[in-house]
Amino acid sequence: MKNHILLLLLALSACSAETTAGIQNMTASSPARTHLNYTVEQKNLLAQAEKGNVDAQYFLAQSLFETADLTRIKESDFYHWMKKAADNGHEVAQDVLADTEADAMTSQEAEDWFAPNGTQKIMDEIRLLAQQTPIDYRKIREKLQQAATLQNYMALSHLTVIYGTAENATVYGVKTNPLTACTLALYNNHLYGDVNKGHLDVYCNGEKVTNSQFKQAEQFSEMLIKHPNRLSELW
Repeated sequence: MKNHILLLLLALSACSAETTAGIQNMTASSPARTHLNYTVEQKNLLAQAEKGNVDAQYFLAQSLFETADLTRIKESDFYHWMKKAADNGHEVAQDVLADTEADAMTSQEAEDWFAPNGTQKIMDEIRLLAQQTPIDYRKIREKLQQAATLQNYMALSHLTVIYGTAENATVYGVKTNPLTACTLALYNNHLYGDVNKGHLDVYCNGEKVTNSQFKQAEQFSEMLIKHPNRLSELW
């Protein structure tokens, strides 16, 4: 079952970079709801998705899967918008949804794989913080960093986006750092395989980091496998 869901995620990941490139011309903006780190492009897609645009619903879902909480997949924005698109007749979304539901792990299986070292408790605390008004982004960032140090997949994915995009870096009170974003993406990839391949394509490409920076990120991420506590040096 684990291999089945991995294949599904890889299929989506292969399209994620193309999705980002293909949504630049969407207009309008709408605030994110439950997902922590909508990019500008995703917010634009969200505005169209909420108006019933089935393609926007599908592409939004597709772009959200890498930072979806895979331990609570049916509560994620990825699942919400994929189901919307499927219900509205999008054939590819229907196939993805069917595969997701057929191969979905139990919550415990997903926690054991994606939220090791008891980090699901931290992620559940983050979910509660994200529902508060106003949202304490600093506290959420600190908890993400705590969970990432303990090798939580979702925390590493969210921090990749936070450090890799200017709008999210500002919201969370950090400076944009392409080297940190690439290092986090590589480390997550070392831990979980190509589930986050889309993040590698986006945050470790030649437009974001130089060859020397990529080698530096690669070396540091490999070192983190044996010394995960040194992840805090990136903050």
